[in-house]
Amino acid sequence: MFEPFRKIFSSKPARKSASVPDGERAYVIGDVHGCLDLLDALVRAIEEDDKAAAKADTTVIFLGDLIDRGP
Repeated sequence: MFEPFRKIFSSKPARKSASVPDGERAYVIGDVHGCLDLLDALVRAIEEDDKAAAKADTTVIFLGDLIDRGP
C-alpha cells in the first residue's frame, strides 16, 4: 500500500543548473536591507565586471528585502 509513496519520496530529481541564453548576462542580488553603501560598491563591481566581460545584454535582478534597516 505504501510502496508508491516510498518511491515518490525516495527518488531524487536530477539537478538542473542555472543558465542564461548566449549573448545575455544576469547579475542577481538578494537582500539589500537598505545598506546603500554596500549596494553602491556592488553596483560599481558589477559595472566593472560587465565592461571586462564579453559583449552581452545585461540584466540586474534584485530579490528579497530592499529596505528594512540602514540609512
